[in-house]
Amino acid sequence: MIKICGLIIVIVSSIFAGGVLANRVKLRIEELLYVKKILLMFRGELAYKNAMLPEAFLTVGVRARAPYDKLFKSLSKATEDNFSTSMSCVFNEALENNLYGNTYLKKEDLLKLGELGDTLGYQNQTMQLSNVDLFVERLSVLIAEEQGKMNDTMKVYKTMSMMTGIFIAIVLL
Repeated sequence: MIKICGLIIVIVSSIFAGGVLANRVKLRIEELLYVKKILLMFRGELAYKNAMLPEAFLTVGVRARAPYDKLFKSLSKATEDNFSTSMSCVFNEALENNLYGNTYLKKEDLLKLGELGDTLGYQNQTMQLSNVDLFVERLSVLIAEEQGKMNDTMKVYKTMSMMTGIFIAIVLL
C-alpha cells in the first residue's frame, strides 16, 4: 500500500513539475509583451515629450511594475549622476542588478535588451527613436515566434513530465 502511494506521489509530482515548466513558457511571453509595452512608453516619452533620457527613464519607472520600475529608476539616477561611464555599461549594470533572476525572461532576452543600451545616449533624438523602434520590431518578431511555438512547447513539457513520472514508477516497481 505504501509503495502504491509512493508511486502515485512520484507520478503526480512529475506531472506538476511539467505544469510548472509549461507555465513558465507562458509567463515568459507575458514578460516579453510587458517589456514591449514599457519600451513603447519610453519611446513616447522621448518622441512626444522631447524628454531627456534621465527624465524619460524616471517617468517610465514611476509607471512600470516591479522589477522594471527599479530598472528605469536606477537608469534615471545613473544617467543623471554619471556622464563619464558609457550608456552601454550603465544599462547593462542596471539590467544585471534589477532583472537577472527577478523575471521569467531568459538570459538571451536580457542580453538582447542590453543591446538597446548600446544604442542610447550618444546619438540625436531621431536616431535614438529609430533604435528603440528597431528593437521593438525585433521584440515583436521574437514574441510572434515564441507564441507560435508556445502550445507545442507546453505540450512537450507536460507529456514528457508525465512519461518521466510513469517511467520512474515502472522502474521502482
